Amino acid sequence: MPFARSATRASVFVTLLNLFAAAAFAAWQIPPKDEPKEVMADALMSCYNAMFSPEPIDMKTYLADSPSRSLRLHKVWWSHREPRLPVTLFTHSDLGRLKSVEAQCRGFPGGAISVAVWIPLIAPNTTSKAASSSSPEQQQRQSSLPDLDASQLNALRNATEQVDGLFRSLDQQLSPQSPAAQSSSANDDTSTSTSTSTSTSTSSNCVLRVMLLYELVADDIMAALMPLNILRNTAVLAATTPLVAMVDADMALNRGLAAEVLVNEARVAELKRKATEERTVWVVPIFDTSDKLPFRDRQAAVDAAVAGGPDAKAQLLEMWRNRSNIYPYGIHGFTAGHGPTDYEQWKQSNTDYSITYREGYEPFFIGDRQRPTLNPFLLNCSAYTRTLAFVFPSRTDSLFPCRMQHYELVQLANGTSIRARAANYEHSKSTFAAACAEMKDGTYQVVMNAAAEHCRAVLPWWRPKVANRPTAAAGRTSTLRTRWRHR
Repeated sequence: MPFARSATRASVFVTLLNLFAAAAFAAWQIPPKDEPKEVMADALMSCYNAMFSPEPIDMKTYLADSPSRSLRLHKVWWSHREPRLPVTLFTHSDLGRLKSVEAQCRGFPGGAISVAVWIPLIAPNTTSKAASSSSPEQQQRQSSLPDLDASQLNALRNATEQVDGLFRSLDQQLSPQSPAAQSSSANDDTSTSTSTSTSTSTSSNCVLRVMLLYELVADDIMAALMPLNILRNTAVLAATTPLVAMVDADMALNRGLAAEVLVNEARVAELKRKATEERTVWVVPIFDTSDKLPFRDRQAAVDAAVAGGPDAKAQLLEMWRNRSNIYPYGIHGFTAGHGPTDYEQWKQSNTDYSITYREGYEPFFIGDRQRPTLNPFLLNCSAYTRTLAFVFPSRTDSLFPCRMQHYELVQLANGTSIRARAANYEHSKSTFAAACAEMKDGTYQVVMNAAAEHCRAVLPWWRPKVANRPTAAAGRTSTLRTRWRHR
């Protein structure tokens, strides 16, 4: 099926990130240096969990298009290092993909990566804890905490240890005396850890920000349906750069990518101007490795494709043209998803070119942090999630610039329950046409999960532009409101 990820799939996608410049660092705004990272992590934790409800999400509620509010931000890890690049990659993951996150981080030195890690907790009989603290503030916060049992708490501890180990290996291996800012929910016995170090990144890894969330679900069916776009909306909250790139966690970056990002100040300024003033997004072509190759050979093809070097694109093209080890994603079954990217033109071009949108197009993209990262259609099937996230921010335009030189590779990942995915796919598909019609009529309104929307309204690095975010076409009165899409 075209939307499914399998344990034997690896993909390559090509990005224009090499066009960003280190010299442009001073030209884009980051939170003030006197804003401690632990304060930022705590602010994110606080605003997100203010919208939490301990009622587990079930299939009936989901199919009724009611939003889940049972996701709780359990812990935040926020590097004290400053990113060198004006773009943040944001993504989602489960515990099974942490190795892929590690590879992605090692392939993006000096750039920020923000990832939301999700674990489901089956809790059909969850009830709220009674407040036990003498502090009114603590009583108010604990009144909405779920009464987790021993196995659930153990799952949280295990997840926390795994994420903490990953973070420490990537962020602190060069600076063991400078721990990252951490903020923990009341379910975790650890206290907030702080540091005064805020130096610019000199590590060979990315500048990592991780949010560990758990979701209370009613049964194993809902536990199999990862809320992809809620997690994307969560991950992007930690982005502080003017530009962001929506990626999947299992995408590995070209090894020479970050070095070539640091080259062109004028180009960076132009990208930022077009993103903010013209609502331009840049499409990211994606490639697959051949499923005819044995697993080991597919991984070798991935490694060769991301090896970098001065002729990286030429090497990728040679692998595609002569050996057929790598080819455009969906070319053998889902051409609508990435066909409009026009790989033949990309193959011959080193300059920007425009792409005409067609229904079903689901590209990854790079754009203004304040605009294209809204994921209002909380669908679970990739055949629709990226499509709608992409269409809405650019719905007034029909052409999208495309320029790609270097690329990233998707690592191998496990899929979710086939039965749950199939049901969810049909549910997503049944509402897709209506949503597109609303966009064409100008009646579509952005509806996000409550926690992400609340945080955008109150977090200092999001608040200034929230008032300018479009919600419907000017001059149109809508009697329709897009229904919530949880998954």
